[in-house]
Amino acid sequence: MVPDSKLTREDTTVFYPFLGHRSQWFAYAVGFLAVAIGTLLRYALDPLLADHGVFATYFPAVAVAVFFGRLSAGLWSIFLSTLAADFLFFSPRHSLGIQGSTQAAELLAFMLGAGIIVGFGEAMHIARNKAAELRKKSEANEKKARQIVETANEGIWVLDANARISMVNPRMCEMLGYPVEEMLGAHKWDFLFPEDTCAIQQLFERRRAGISEHVDVRFRTREGKELWTLMAARSLRDPDGHFEGALDMFTDITQRKYAEDRLEQAVTERGDRVREIAREMELFSYSMAHDLRAPLRAMQGLARVVLEDFSSFLPQEGRDHLHRLAAAANRMDRLILDVLQYSHLVRGELPLQEVDPKRLIQDAIASYPDLEPARNSIRFEGTFPPVLANPGALTQIVSNLLSNAIKFVAPGTLPKIRIWAESGDSTVRLCFKDNGIGIPKKAHQKLFGLFQRLHAHDSYEGTGIGLAIVRKAAERMGGQVGVESEPGKGSEFWVTFQAIKDQNTNSQSTPEEVSIPIPD
Repeated sequence: MVPDSKLTREDTTVFYPFLGHRSQWFAYAVGFLAVAIGTLLRYALDPLLADHGVFATYFPAVAVAVFFGRLSAGLWSIFLSTLAADFLFFSPRHSLGIQGSTQAAELLAFMLGAGIIVGFGEAMHIARNKAAELRKKSEANEKKARQIVETANEGIWVLDANARISMVNPRMCEMLGYPVEEMLGAHKWDFLFPEDTCAIQQLFERRRAGISEHVDVRFRTREGKELWTLMAARSLRDPDGHFEGALDMFTDITQRKYAEDRLEQAVTERGDRVREIAREMELFSYSMAHDLRAPLRAMQGLARVVLEDFSSFLPQEGRDHLHRLAAAANRMDRLILDVLQYSHLVRGELPLQEVDPKRLIQDAIASYPDLEPARNSIRFEGTFPPVLANPGALTQIVSNLLSNAIKFVAPGTLPKIRIWAESGDSTVRLCFKDNGIGIPKKAHQKLFGLFQRLHAHDSYEGTGIGLAIVRKAAERMGGQVGVESEPGKGSEFWVTFQAIKDQNTNSQSTPEEVSIPIPD
């Protein structure tokens, strides 16, 4: 509260019903007038009441005073009523002072009753003023909200429970090309293409279920054109939770939608063109490989014929040159074949199916001559769950890893290879452990790249593409590859595949050793 000594004109101005804003002096005048009227009425009734009901006419006076003058007028009227009743109607009359307990009780009853009337009246004034203030704020907020809706750059409408438009802003009318009068009361689907009506009706039922969402909606304008919008929709409900309708806000995305369609069409056309070029390149690469291998085979054949038929006429240096020529032609031929295999893995289709890895490895050992050195030992350990793989690609992985394991061993060392499987939650890891010369750790990262060789051709043969084929084949089947190795301690290569859920394997659980002797 503000101290009385600092009250300003605005502080002493209050609101009175029917009379608006008035000063505090007006309240005292109202209280005085109400008591005066009550006194006159009491004089008029004095022959009937005598010394009884002294305050009978002052209760209405207090009520009138507090109604028109609020708290200050009510208290002022109680004070004046007490003085008037004591001076004019209490015995002895025309004197001030309470005589006896009867007059004291009557005065106390009046003050309590009048106090209740004043308190109730002031409470009503406070409640009425608060309601008026809230109503004023509500009207201001409603006006502000309406201004925002009317000036928004997005189309907005409100639908009732039957999907009829109860409110629409100018922007929405502009977007659809209809005047407000034609849109109010119309169904939402009156502005849709017939083929879209069912889907939009289902969306409105989601609003009835209380679901808010953002979705692309296509409208039909008055001219029959497409209007693509991004609709932000929410459900409207009354305080009891009953469905009243929906509030929808629309952003025009027509140009963006057309741009997306054009981009999608361009991507499709470009993809078709890329696939066509890829097919042409694949045919070209196979044709080029065939043309390249033809002179290589001629070189190999000619060198072999010269060595077989004319070896006795050539000096040792000439024979060495021919051997090197044949070896170089063989390496070039293998390189071309490896490049073709890698190209096929990159571009070719690799349908996946359930594969028994142990049986496939056994078939690879029996089928590939490169896996048959003078003597080697391949040992299977544990169970081998089925995997999701392409049989051809998995065979290529196995043959390359086993060939490397047999090839990269120290001179005079019997190649020994252990093969086992490790099952995870959704993958199976095949591991190949050898007793070879090992690989430095700094070479692990580049080992699976194209044309990566760690040794010279005269030490160990190879094209530098084998492990790149292993990596690409594993990746095309959704797996990964890796290696753990140190120089002189052998290498462990592993490849992961997708596991087959809830499947049992018939692979042996006991270790099995396969030794393949080759006659001298």
